[in-house]
Amino acid sequence: MKAYKKLIKTSADAKAFMKWLTEIRKLAPSSKKRYLAILQTLRRDLFGDIKVRAGQKPKAKPFTKVEVTQILNHLKEDKHYSHYHDFILFLFNTGARTSEGIGLRWGHIDLVKRELHIYETLGRYKGQTNVRERRTTKNTKYRIVPINNAVYKMLVKRPKGKAEDLVFTSPKGLCLDDHSISQRCWKITLKTLGIPHRNLYQTRHTFASHCIDSGMTIQETAAITGHNIKVLYEHYLGSVKKPTLPEL
Repeated sequence: MKAYKKLIKTSADAKAFMKWLTEIRKLAPSSKKRYLAILQTLRRDLFGDIKVRAGQKPKAKPFTKVEVTQILNHLKEDKHYSHYHDFILFLFNTGARTSEGIGLRWGHIDLVKRELHIYETLGRYKGQTNVRERRTTKNTKYRIVPINNAVYKMLVKRPKGKAEDLVFTSPKGLCLDDHSISQRCWKITLKTLGIPHRNLYQTRHTFASHCIDSGMTIQETAAITGHNIKVLYEHYLGSVKKPTLPEL
């Protein structure tokens, strides 16, 4: 950085530079961590032992059951975005990742056993939202997700395709674009209903939180959602139902 006009030759110099980033440049901890990661790659001998602690950001709140009902009821009647009602209902009721829902094929569904077989996605190709490539799930895990009544009723009403056909498509029959859905359908729906904005991926957080709140074990929830058990403990436990403290 040109503004720092001292040579960094020792570990002490490196620590002084990191202190300068905080006190003079006023960088946030998250920005300092990014700087440090680059510097550790270039000069591990000088910056390798330095650590930057960033405080945790507030956790996004899962949607309440009332909010989920409001969202789905509104979408069902919305003249512009009713087409996406089934897709968003699916996300809320399965905890599937957005790319897993986009990539779901009819061959992945067993309506007799009421099971979804999730083992692949349609992920963005090199960051492009309108170009997708089929790949394995994020952690390569094969999951069997039970189909609840809401999803079952929705699926049996949809026109069936061939095993390799996508279940959810755009109004023109193309692959869904989650970025477009998020910026238009989702954002506008929440604003219209007066519901605090949370990104579309929070449907997954909401599902996991309500699973745990309903009495399902961490292990059962992890098996269905594909989450790491540690992540569920740290980010989902108690996010819906708060503990009742004793009165002393």
